[in-house]
Amino acid sequence: MSPRVTTTSSLFLSALVAIATVLTPGGARAADTFIQPGAEVNSSIGQCTLNYVFRNGGTLYIGTAGHCSKDVGDVMTDKNGARIGTVAFRIESGDDDFTLIAIDPARYGEVNPAVRNWGGPTGSTVSTLTNTGDVLLLSGYGLAFSTLAQTRGRPGVLADDTPTLYLAELPSIFGDSGGPVIEASTGKALGIVSGIGLTIPPSTLLGPTVEGTLHTLAAHGFSLQLVTAPFSSVLPL
Repeated sequence: MSPRVTTTSSLFLSALVAIATVLTPGGARAADTFIQPGAEVNSSIGQCTLNYVFRNGGTLYIGTAGHCSKDVGDVMTDKNGARIGTVAFRIESGDDDFTLIAIDPARYGEVNPAVRNWGGPTGSTVSTLTNTGDVLLLSGYGLAFSTLAQTRGRPGVLADDTPTLYLAELPSIFGDSGGPVIEASTGKALGIVSGIGLTIPPSTLLGPTVEGTLHTLAAHGFSLQLVTAPFSSVLPL
């Protein structure tokens, strides 16, 4: 699915190139599953990427971008076309761009909360504790990048963030929409891929923060807990 497209200058492009030359997905993690942050998701709208796993008691959910679904009740499927669950809530307004998928209980045993390529999230960030220049890590199923597991995980740099929105220089393309973006020093969930900038290479320009999304969900009656997972710091090549 196409992220929202806008333009940006590559303020941190040189830093991004430097980071990309010394980072690689690190650490041993649980095997990939079809219901996991960084995995492919499909709907009547198109192909996107799953982000974080959430729970309310014994009920499990997983997210993607709001523009990756059409209506509450829509069926969402995995890479093989098997049903993941249905849309419980969606919003695409202002800084918000989020779809909440209620996972079918029959598939709970296949859910892995760990972000593909990187592990985590260990929690969620707050904008008062993040800084311009922080290294970010994306796991996405974008065009071309999805061909190899090694290119699905990509580093980038935080340009700015507020409680509801982040800006970054981070390689991203159509199909990455909804994907998880974590902060590298802590393994915490920072945001969700929503819009890309028209630069070379293409970079995410903006997306909702997890901090803001959790507040939005609570305001709409979904009091959810982010499901965490171990995080392994990135390793040098």
